[in-house]
Formats: sequence, structure tokens, C-alpha cells
Amino acid sequence: MPWRSKEAEDFITGKILNTVNARKTGAAAVSGVQPLEHNGYKIPLFEGIIEEALTAITNSG
Repeated sequence: MPWRSKEAEDFITGKILNTVNARKTGAAAVSGVQPLEHNGYKIPLFEGIIEEALTAITNSG
């Protein structure tokens, strides 16, 4: 089931999709996240996935 990030959506809405905003959107997506005991490493991975996906979109056009 996909999870939405209201913070990421709110940040990127109305902005130009570029590498800087892709990075900031990734950071917004994980803002306020509280990891469990053994999975804190997943937060920067997820942030990077968001950034990479948005950057790929900017480079596809």
C-alpha cells in the first residue's frame, strides 16, 4: 500500500521540479520520522529514493 507524505506534497506543489527541489522534497518526506530500534538506516535510504525518482523525472523530458 503506498503511503503519501503530506509534507513532501506540500513542499513540491507549485515549485519547479529541479535537483535542488528534488533533494528538499526527499528531506520533507522524512521530516519527523521516528525510526524503530534497528531500522534507522532506512531513513536516508528512503530520502535518497525520493530524490532519485524526482531527479529521473526531470531528466526524462
